[in-house]
Amino acid sequence: MAPFDINIQDTDLVPNIIWKNFITGTPFLIRLPGAGRSRLTLEVPRLPEEAFQFYIGIPKETFDRIFAEGREGIVKGFRVVPPRVLCESKLGNKAKPFPDAVVLQHEGKENALEFPTLPEKQFIGMSLGIEYNVKRIKPGILGEINIVHRAELPKLKPGTLCFEIEEIVAGGFTILLRAYDPFRGPKGEEIKF
Repeated sequence: MAPFDINIQDTDLVPNIIWKNFITGTPFLIRLPGAGRSRLTLEVPRLPEEAFQFYIGIPKETFDRIFAEGREGIVKGFRVVPPRVLCESKLGNKAKPFPDAVVLQHEGKENALEFPTLPEKQFIGMSLGIEYNVKRIKPGILGEINIVHRAELPKLKPGTLCFEIEEIVAGGFTILLRAYDPFRGPKGEEIKF
């Protein structure tokens, strides 16, 4: 679990997107036909839509190779944010995690990024974007954001030497979303300098 701290006094850039980069790939424990397809899901707490939005950034070349129309990858519960919308944003360079990114906005419902078995030692670089408006957030723990990686992997059938392909949780990460006011103590009392 990694903390994601928001200073609610930092109102210079509202809203703001902070990007957290990560990589994912196909777990290669045992190679069997039919194994390896993966699915990433974004699990977010119920937060006010006017205070938070969530994004996934993927390099354009990778997106085109895996998720473009006619490819094996599937995108559910996200919409592609047109580059011109990001460029017109007040966020400037924070609107994208890297220059050639395809940015997907979470639509606040069931979602998944499904991708086929990747070759060994090949990974997909991605970034989780958290957009927030400090004017609409109160101090405290706001919830956990989870990226869950499920994969179709071989699982030993008890009492046999045979395997079945099952979807299991193969990895992921959790971000603890917290807001704080540097001018207030842990019990809400004002700190005097």
